[in-house]
Amino acid sequence: MKKLFWLPLLALTFVACEKEENEEEPASSVAPQALQPNVGDSPEAILVALQISATQDVPIIGPTTIVTGSAVASFPDNNGNGQDAGTVTVDGSTLSYNNGAYVYTPSATDPSGLDFGSSIPWTVQGKGNVAGFNETYARSVPSIGAVSGAEASVSRSSSLSLGIDASDINTNIASADSLLFVVYDNSGKYILKTQAISQTTATFSASELGTLAAGAGYIQVNAYNFEVRDVSGAEVVFINQGSTTLATEWK
Repeated sequence: MKKLFWLPLLALTFVACEKEENEEEPASSVAPQALQPNVGDSPEAILVALQISATQDVPIIGPTTIVTGSAVASFPDNNGNGQDAGTVTVDGSTLSYNNGAYVYTPSATDPSGLDFGSSIPWTVQGKGNVAGFNETYARSVPSIGAVSGAEASVSRSSSLSLGIDASDINTNIASADSLLFVVYDNSGKYILKTQAISQTTATFSASELGTLAAGAGYIQVNAYNFEVRDVSGAEVVFINQGSTTLATEWK
């Protein structure tokens, strides 16, 4: 069995933390990052297809969950710094390159972003030390809708149980291998729990929550599948991930 290591790869909260302008909620000084698997010591490419969920309070309708398709990619050098790999596309859409990272950002005219199917085709033009390739990861991207137990205010002196509602219309975790539940404080400290796909709940004890700083924070749930593939001698990591991030306040 492959070992699974976790690290904050890229900040992915540009959609997940988007709220209505008149909505009041705790503000954190450190935005959370979606945690993603990295298998192996030095992958040459990390390609991530994302479905990011956000719940917004829509007038008259009430709380509504919006799922947005996005993607990120990175091509680390020997020092772990991202490299320019030329044009990179996922499912025919081009990612933008900035400061060593590739990101697909949904536009104002297309807020739902990428519409992923059962397979995710990637094309990398190649540049410098990064060789070009065309590869398809033949698995669908999970998505997460409602999360039970995620309240706007949580006591750190009590346990917190989080769960995924599989009956929610925006939840589809059938393609996921594992789940990751994370709680963050406003300093960037986080506690994570990995669960098998059959275990759709996770509990954080009072002793664990007590290590978080009081104040604004976040709760995040991720569902993912991944594959490590040799592409012409280069180690390429394909990740499909559903992620939802909810603001909270630790009391």
